[in-house]
Amino acid sequence: MKRVAAQASFAGPRSIATSLSWEGAAGVRGLHVNLQGGRSSVSGVVATVFGCTGFLGRFVVNRLGKIGSQVIVPYRGEESAFRHLKVMGDLGQIAPVWFDLRDKETVRRAVQYSNVVINLLGKRWETRNFSFDDVHPEATRTIAEAAKEAGVERFIQVSAAGADVNSPSAFARSKGESEKVLREIFPDATILRPTVLYGARDNFLVKWGMIARYWPAFVRTLKDTKFQPLYVADMATALMNALADPETAGKTYELGGPKVYTLEEITELVTRLTFLEPSVVDVPFPALRAFAQVTQPFLRKPRFTVEELDYWKSGDVVVPENAPLTINNLNFSTEDLTVLEKEAVNFLRLYRKPATMNLILEDQLDVKSPRARASR
Repeated sequence: MKRVAAQASFAGPRSIATSLSWEGAAGVRGLHVNLQGGRSSVSGVVATVFGCTGFLGRFVVNRLGKIGSQVIVPYRGEESAFRHLKVMGDLGQIAPVWFDLRDKETVRRAVQYSNVVINLLGKRWETRNFSFDDVHPEATRTIAEAAKEAGVERFIQVSAAGADVNSPSAFARSKGESEKVLREIFPDATILRPTVLYGARDNFLVKWGMIARYWPAFVRTLKDTKFQPLYVADMATALMNALADPETAGKTYELGGPKVYTLEEITELVTRLTFLEPSVVDVPFPALRAFAQVTQPFLRKPRFTVEELDYWKSGDVVVPENAPLTINNLNFSTEDLTVLEKEAVNFLRLYRKPATMNLILEDQLDVKSPRARASR
């Protein structure tokens, strides 16, 4: 994958000069980023990453640590929440700080020494402790105000495809409100709108793998809804490229993978890669939504949630055709992006049965299923 290279030297606590030829922007912003990396390197970045313990967060912290950044990792749980992040940078460069979203002073403390703030906070469904408003617009307001007060130079926010204050989906609507709040407080913020992220421990392909392996039937709905999955490592690279380029400030980017799939195609891919042949049941949307509404309050990690189903129902989760700025504008080409079929097998194979655990892909075997292979 293409990356931006630079050589950095300190010019002050918040001002870093590099050899990158960013004429015009250099006189406006002092923060320039070295993405070259290497042992004991210095990127010039002191970054606070909210949402660092989440699915995308660990990839972003890893990329920041790899290039020699100081990374503040705010956490709200116990020490085990951030323990895996501390090895992602040089000794002492990954600094955990406890915070509470509802306590503005703890948020200020988390950003007071940073020149970069990255907000990855997000929820796919509401809980009794935190609503969409709490985690999206209100949290964004608190973080953006603290960043502005601290003199932070770059603010990057990860939103979601379809974010719109007028969306019928509560999730997409709250993401749209979050973007609006951010633009009012921090106009130079960079907003990234990924479609749906996939990877080990995701909440998308893994969901379908578990349903195919453990449920009595493969339940799905809205099979014609389109998705443009983006590999989580590609998303982290795109974010780093946005950080390295000051021209991305104040802009919104729509990010998606190299290919569009229907939900039916994705679920068929999951069953093919896992060598499972479950009975597929296409449930009407109202019925599955009612099922989610009843079961969701009693499950810590529900497979289907009302908010997620409403989000899928509100429209295709893809990059809009008329999007002015996409991942291709972040030093990426379509050829650089990870292909879903090649990467998904690495973690979906965990849901195979023991007899098929080590089988290679069907197209290499030139058979349609384990049963067909056994009958040859």
